[in-house]
Amino acid sequence: MIFKKICTLFLSLLILLGLCSCDVKKVNPEHFESSQIVQSSSVKENNLTYYPVVRVVDGDTIIVLKDNVETKVRLIGIDTPESVAAGKNAEKNCEEGKVASDYVKDLLSDGTVALEYDVEPNDKYGRDLCYVYLTDGTMLNKLLLEIGYARIMRIEPNIKYVAEFDEIALKARRDKKGFYSQDVLPWKN
Repeated sequence: MIFKKICTLFLSLLILLGLCSCDVKKVNPEHFESSQIVQSSSVKENNLTYYPVVRVVDGDTIIVLKDNVETKVRLIGIDTPESVAAGKNAEKNCEEGKVASDYVKDLLSDGTVALEYDVEPNDKYGRDLCYVYLTDGTMLNKLLLEIGYARIMRIEPNIKYVAEFDEIALKARRDKKGFYSQDVLPWKN
């Protein structure tokens, strides 16, 4: 356990050192006019703080290293099919959930993301609720809706981008993107 933590810390430091010595793509600051960006000892660019990604849990949940603590982050406003549900919810796991999870793993292979919080910063499970940005400024939440790997999940009061999300999801469905190309959708309520 200690060895794993030391390895994670060492890898995080290597990522941070690599980011400091290379040309980091900047996130568009217009996305963050009224947002709260969490401060950390992580790399800071253009008033945004980038956190090392420790791992991807599934398509809509990741773990980042924030203030030297592994913090579980749930993407706001979206829901991907299940891939790691346990116990009596295990029957909700499906191949599409694995596809979405693998897609996010591939996207976050560079290892850093910026976080934007909405009104409610945490859910009842203690996860940070965030809009997650890639280093090129792309909001991951929107991207997953655009490609049809996620559906909208509205939970007030975190609805800052709900109108945009509605438009994006409607277009994905209309264009039969991703999971919307199937006759039966993969989400099992």
